[in-house]
Amino acid sequence: MNELNDIQKKHKAGELNVYSPVEAYTEKWEHIADKQGNFISAMPIPETRKRKDLPSIAQQWREDYQKGARNGKSIMHR
Repeated sequence: MNELNDIQKKHKAGELNVYSPVEAYTEKWEHIADKQGNFISAMPIPETRKRKDLPSIAQQWREDYQKGARNGKSIMHR
């Protein structure tokens, strides 16, 4: 099983850097419900969006592997 997955192929082609943080954002939302508490709609609250990057893909893979190794589980056959 020496095939590269799609992310690895993109990294090898220079289209993606698995060692850089993954750009991500957080944002607060306002939820609107009726008198019974049933959801009606939701909308982002203006000016609450903030950048909060995720760890690099390589770091996420490393942590996933370590969790599997601690639990005695193999991740090779996912």
